[in-house]
Amino acid sequence: SPLRRADGSLLVGDASVYELVPVHVEANTNGGSRTSPDRIPPDDWLEQFIRKAPFDVAEVLVEAERTQLAAGSTHALLVDVSVSPGAEAGVYGAELRLKAGDAATEVPFSLRVHQTVVPADAALHSTYWFFPQPGNLTSGEAPEWWSQRHWELIENSGRQLRAFGQDSILTPLIDLPEPLIQTIRNEDESYSFDYARFDRWAELFLGLGFRYLHGHHISMLPETWIYEGVFVTDRETGEREPLVIRGGANEDWLAFVPVFYRSLH
Repeated sequence: SPLRRADGSLLVGDASVYELVPVHVEANTNGGSRTSPDRIPPDDWLEQFIRKAPFDVAEVLVEAERTQLAAGSTHALLVDVSVSPGAEAGVYGAELRLKAGDAATEVPFSLRVHQTVVPADAALHSTYWFFPQPGNLTSGEAPEWWSQRHWELIENSGRQLRAFGQDSILTPLIDLPEPLIQTIRNEDESYSFDYARFDRWAELFLGLGFRYLHGHHISMLPETWIYEGVFVTDRETGEREPLVIRGGANEDWLAFVPVFYRSLH
């Protein structure tokens, strides 16, 4: 039902209903890269956790007017209300009507609108650590890296993040087996870089209203599993190989970083 104040005034704004789709949590945090299903956190950590893994948590927002209910299961919905800057202050109430077959129920809810108007561009910048691996972006079959479907999923994620207040996006650079910025080794052992994917990424997120692109960490790339290293494509053969072998000497890496920085800037 429409949101109204006690005097009958309607709220100036729009409301959307989202279904919260459960995500399976395999492990409690054990501190960054030490987290895995087979590693149990220290007891004093476990005492502070709300719940011990594994468990399911309502996490992913899917805009939907209908949802499939199952007996004996908990289902979560989110009502997102966009309040117009011209809305009058006060407490507004409404009811969320739910129906399944012949059964129906109404759940009342309310929200308080304050006189203060929050600026469209927040003073504090918020960055979500967004990792674009295709398998991270869908519960279905993962598409090929940088395929049209992959870009569609990236755009969908970006649009939702922006809608919920993010104005900065963590951006891959030369890391990952399928990097945003492709590193190419030339015949004379020099390096060149292909920015086509990076340019598309920048145009996409800036077009969605993001204000900043935050590049992935660079200094720890050779030894950090989460970014999966840096891969170089040989211009002559087309073969791709790691720039630095994990656990090896870093002389090649220290020589490479200034070359990349000069190209990037």
